[in-house]
Amino acid sequence: MALFEKFIWSDSKANKKSKLIEKILVNLNNTLNTRKHYGTFVETLGLTDFSGYKPTETMLDSIRLEIKNNIEHHEPRMRIDTISLDKMEKPALLYFRIECQIDNSPHILNMIFNSSAGNIKVQRRS
Repeated sequence: MALFEKFIWSDSKANKKSKLIEKILVNLNNTLNTRKHYGTFVETLGLTDFSGYKPTETMLDSIRLEIKNNIEHHEPRMRIDTISLDKMEKPALLYFRIECQIDNSPHILNMIFNSSAGNIKVQRRS
């Protein structure tokens, strides 16, 4: 089998990178959907519960800061360049754009923050 791996090396490398990104996305979704001070003793884990609040500029800054801090503390395989508000379709749905470095290559992730349901979904930008 090792002989054939030489011929499929580039595909295997791309597959490993894709799996790494998927693992990072799973960790981000779990980390960012954890509520701060609820069910954990780790002070830096999770976000404040913003459900039910109308988005204000102060709240958006707080969300961005908490996202950045959580990623820096709990996802060392990723380095954030910028987090910006992408769009706001409805008052309860906030779309963020996360520009980052994963394995020394640039990536853009989408993050959907549903303030009425109190959940977050991070995914690859399509």
